Amino acid sequence: MRKTLFALFFTTNFFQLFSQPNLSPQLNHFITENNLPDNLTINVYFNKQVNYDSLNTVFNQNHTPLSVRQKTVITKAQQLAFHTQENFLRKYVYFGSGLQVQESFWIVNMLQLKIDKAVFFKLIEDSALAYIEEFDHYYGKPIEIIKGNGNSKSINGIEPGLAAINAPALWQMGYTGKARKVFSIDTGVWKEHKAIKNQFLGNYTPLYQAWHGIDSPFPVDKDGSHGTHTVGTEVGLDKSSNDTIGVAFNAYYMVSDPIVTNIADIKPLSDYINVFQFALNPDGDTATTYDIPDVINNSWGIDTHDDTSICAPSYVSDMFDAIQAAGIANVFSAGNSGPGDTTIGMPQYVVNGLVNTFTVGALDGNSSNFPIASFSSRGPTACPATGSLAIKPEVAAPGVNVRSCVDTNNYAFYNGTSMAGPHVTGAVLLLKEAFPNVSGEDILKALYFSAVDLGQPGEDNTYGMGMIDVLAAYNYLAQTYTPTPPNNNPYDVKISSINSPNTPFICSNTVTPEITVENYGQTAISSFNIEYQLDSFSINNQTWAGNLLPSQQINITLPAVTVNLTGAHELRIKVILGNSFPENDMIDNQRMVRFTLLPTESLPFTENFEQGIDTTRWLISNFDNNLTWDTAIAQGLQWSSVSAIMPFTDYNPKKGQTDNLISPMFNLPNSDSIYLSFAYAYNKIHNAIADTLAVYAINNCGNKQLLWKKGGDSLTTTAPQPELHFVPDTAADWDTAYIDLSAFKGNKIFIDFEGINESGNNHYLDNIKVYVGQEPQAIKQLQKNAFSVYPNPTTNNIFIENKFSNKLKPITIQIFNNLGMLVYKKHILINRKFSVNVSNFTPGIYFIKIVSQKENYNYKFLKQ
Repeated sequence: MRKTLFALFFTTNFFQLFSQPNLSPQLNHFITENNLPDNLTINVYFNKQVNYDSLNTVFNQNHTPLSVRQKTVITKAQQLAFHTQENFLRKYVYFGSGLQVQESFWIVNMLQLKIDKAVFFKLIEDSALAYIEEFDHYYGKPIEIIKGNGNSKSINGIEPGLAAINAPALWQMGYTGKARKVFSIDTGVWKEHKAIKNQFLGNYTPLYQAWHGIDSPFPVDKDGSHGTHTVGTEVGLDKSSNDTIGVAFNAYYMVSDPIVTNIADIKPLSDYINVFQFALNPDGDTATTYDIPDVINNSWGIDTHDDTSICAPSYVSDMFDAIQAAGIANVFSAGNSGPGDTTIGMPQYVVNGLVNTFTVGALDGNSSNFPIASFSSRGPTACPATGSLAIKPEVAAPGVNVRSCVDTNNYAFYNGTSMAGPHVTGAVLLLKEAFPNVSGEDILKALYFSAVDLGQPGEDNTYGMGMIDVLAAYNYLAQTYTPTPPNNNPYDVKISSINSPNTPFICSNTVTPEITVENYGQTAISSFNIEYQLDSFSINNQTWAGNLLPSQQINITLPAVTVNLTGAHELRIKVILGNSFPENDMIDNQRMVRFTLLPTESLPFTENFEQGIDTTRWLISNFDNNLTWDTAIAQGLQWSSVSAIMPFTDYNPKKGQTDNLISPMFNLPNSDSIYLSFAYAYNKIHNAIADTLAVYAINNCGNKQLLWKKGGDSLTTTAPQPELHFVPDTAADWDTAYIDLSAFKGNKIFIDFEGINESGNNHYLDNIKVYVGQEPQAIKQLQKNAFSVYPNPTTNNIFIENKFSNKLKPITIQIFNNLGMLVYKKHILINRKFSVNVSNFTPGIYFIKIVSQKENYNYKFLKQ
């Protein structure tokens, strides 16, 4: 039956056609005013599109299984886009560089092109195209953080908004969103927050399936933690205090980060197409559907309320139709532009059907009469529509003084429809656990038709149908569908943690995995298979046999895995009971751990970063996934034009965050003359804003010992200048540090350069050397020979002799101990020779810095 049904989809005409291409108002203006740019980037939307609405109708009539719906949508869309776009581009091949493809989309049949004038005037006559616009025709608006106020977290309590929508009623029935997935399109997420850290899907799948980074390659949130706050309302629970902030606290979340907090970073609407396209195929495999989310949360909008060009038919409406046809619920916050009429945001006012796009207004869930928030955007839609289709929003939910997680460990009260939407998204997750085979469209209809009427009797442009009631929606669905009992399978095993490897880097080319397995079910488990795989290499198998009782945990050590290549790696470990033992949650059977194998380098070692930071040799540890170590153009060092940089200037918020640049491993010889040296440059801009650089030796694969630390004045290498984004320009802007490593002779160590952020000024690092005896020659010889420092070693006096001039020369002499602490400083006029009494100095290595008007000179000596 399934084969027949699938074949039917591909023999039926589900494509829609348009006529000659229409142009956006801006392109028409260019033509009218005869000022078309010589080159421009455009979106071309093809005449031939998949008719997702018709496809969805057939799915609903035939009760098509969700997996078949999803495969059909993806396959038809990709096939149409491939053939249409290939034929189209073949027609323009003779234009050469006059037409360049910037982006190809398949969720809607569309290309982003960079073209010249000749191509443009050819395109506007091409009947294959339905619509042409400049690629940045629409702009999202920055997220607005509207802070509320309220009490601190509630131990063993729940947030009022969760009670208002009747979520506890489903919890009592056993539904908590287990094994369901939400895709949050927002500013990002701080996945480390304890209320949401275990629910991040990237703990259990390859990272690329859980994080679709637009602004950052790794999970991170932006100022205000808007995305973290919305995710918390969807799935948050701090198990240590039983503080419940999320509707579906046993569900999982995926994230993309295209939404921004400032106008300079706003992206055009076409950039969001890739994000929705990702939702249809997160793992990149069209044969699988388990990776697809159940619901998408959209707490964002476009900065307009009356542009009807995206009303159906358009690529925006087609995109939302594709999501609905694939069975995914698509939830939007209404916007914060109320209380005026027709203030619903864009694309929220797009009308494709009764619950597509499903828009949510904000009410006060802390008050018993649930008043609408004054800021909540009102309908009707700006798109042509009548009856219920014209009314916006669809429903309302708590969005006033909503408490959720922010940053990596805090909580905050926010106001906004951005806070209301996640309540609905969480409700979808609860209902999907109870009705896993029901489409997102039908889940949303249940919430719509069962909402509690508020405000004017009946549906209105303030509350929509009213406030959602999760229990009422459950009962509405139960009239048609048979609910799946919660925890209905007696077997459920999970990997609670990967205990080893548990560090960001490893010290040898073998790892011995250790895991904790927990019986989360109701029946004892006698055996299971453990499957583990490093990257894409061969799979290893191990069988465990014993008696694991319900709620019992066991630690298991697996045979070692060989890591043959340096660089970043991902280890996947999965516990499998077998097909005869269905489980309530198969996602947590698997865990991922990520680590880096750094190479071992021989001495002498030199790093100048001229080719950037080689991440196969260096590890950047960026805990908050914010700004971190990078490279930038810098001057002042001979044979060097690129340096490592810690960009403290733009590092917000200012919270003392640490970022580490960890070297390769050094197998130090058994010598008393082993040294580390490095050049550094920094300019403090204010006494209250002082960043820090600390240098550690890491031995025994984790034991850190401080070698050197400077901050503020002591880190400053040039005359203070009230100028942000400091860039060293001359040799006088740099200092060189020398550190004795002989205490680690015979050991294997890493060098850890740790930047500590106070949002001060950029810090530069270069010419890192680890050597035995004489320093490698990478410093200008003239600089080394400008002064003579003797005797070395010394017990009483050290002499500093000017070797190239008999004239009086103003200099500053600074002497630092091995930890970088200033122990002597004097301004003098020197012609030939000056002596410093060091008899009271503690024996050890010292470093002399001589600061002249044009150059800095660095020397070292041994005090015996």
